[in-house]
Amino acid sequence: MEHHEAQRMMQDIQSGQVEVMIFFKISRRSINEKELLEFSDYFQKYNADLISLGESIDTSSSSGRFFYTIISAMSQWERENIVKRIKSFVEVRA
Repeated sequence: MEHHEAQRMMQDIQSGQVEVMIFFKISRRSINEKELLEFSDYFQKYNADLISLGESIDTSSSSGRFFYTIISAMSQWERENIVKRIKSFVEVRA
């Protein structure tokens, strides 16, 4: 959210120039679940929606928002497990 382009997009959302953000996968959107949920809240606040092509999620519906939240948590879990596996592999190799 601190990236210059993210800030510009958030200003465009606030001004009503952006109504929907389409992205490939939730896990590519952010580092952690908290940021994903804050991003979703920001979109909701300005009546904009998020669409994830990889997970087929559209936050314009209540079920889409629910699945967005669940997938956000699962994405963070997956990233943490990958980090854990990489660290253990590096230790074994050392």
